[in-house]
Amino acid sequence: MSNFKSIINTLDNFCSEHYQINEFGWGPISNISTKDQDFVLVWFLPTGARVEHSSTILKGNLYVIDLLKQNDENLLDIHNDTFLIGRDFISEFYDQEDVYDFVMNEEADAEPFQHKFDDYTAGWIFTIEIEYENSVNICNIPKD
Repeated sequence: MSNFKSIINTLDNFCSEHYQINEFGWGPISNISTKDQDFVLVWFLPTGARVEHSSTILKGNLYVIDLLKQNDENLLDIHNDTFLIGRDFISEFYDQEDVYDFVMNEEADAEPFQHKFDDYTAGWIFTIEIEYENSVNICNIPKD
């Protein structure tokens, strides 16, 4: 059964196997430093969750980031490639209950950005929702 940690590990594994992604991270975006990252970087920022009786819906922003040349000459290529990488996540994790313990909502808002962090970067921010089964049940509480 999925939990937050297993979902992060699965996203990390997907990034490791993807030919265009060099690094994955998660947490506050203030932890992103272009001096310490390899690009293309995918970063997951959890923004909230909704606990229901039979499932939990984890909400977050998926940043797909690449280095931008100072004259912005590669902006079109970056926006094209990082958008496709973001769509790869949706394609991989949507409707794959037989492979993964969770599913990603097939609908995601996406917003392009440039010059967002401490260096010249560009890419897309995807607002995603990940749903996994659980039961809100007193029998699951670890206690005597």
